[in-house]
Amino acid sequence: MTGTGPSELNRAWVERWIGIRRRNHPAKRATTDMSSVAMFLRTVGRFDWAPDLPRGAEVYAEDYPKTIKYAPRFLSDVVMAQMEDPANLAQFHDAEDRLITVLLIRAGIRIGSAVTLPLDCLVYDGEAPYLRYLNHKMQREAFVPIGPDTAELVKAQQQTSAASNDARLNLPRPAR
Repeated sequence: MTGTGPSELNRAWVERWIGIRRRNHPAKRATTDMSSVAMFLRTVGRFDWAPDLPRGAEVYAEDYPKTIKYAPRFLSDVVMAQMEDPANLAQFHDAEDRLITVLLIRAGIRIGSAVTLPLDCLVYDGEAPYLRYLNHKMQREAFVPIGPDTAELVKAQQQTSAASNDARLNLPRPAR
């Protein structure tokens, strides 16, 4: 923009700026920048802070880079079999890390939910054990069935945590 006021900020200028952002920055960064400018231009227009701002000086939805929806990536059956192999699980030096791995595999919970399990996370429906946890993504308590062998691993960790007077299962937090 070479002019001295908002009247120079027209759609052609916005399109040039968008082209530069999309060429010189990754899509996520360009989208973030474009969203900020779009909000700024909408706010200026809404409150009539620059009456001489041309009406077409906007960022439209079709201006944003297209997002690519990637297909989910799964571990192959061979890799999963290696991970679930008791001999390989026994190679963990730390029982807490081994338990986290088992819970991620067998219960299908997220790491954030696994490391924040309460001490009383086991619930029984008759004789079937369930893992009670906070589903952080959904912001609600959830229950997932687990096998008796997984329940025994959780019980062992509960005893260790109870002995240390910890109110949660005392699993290590992931590095950030």
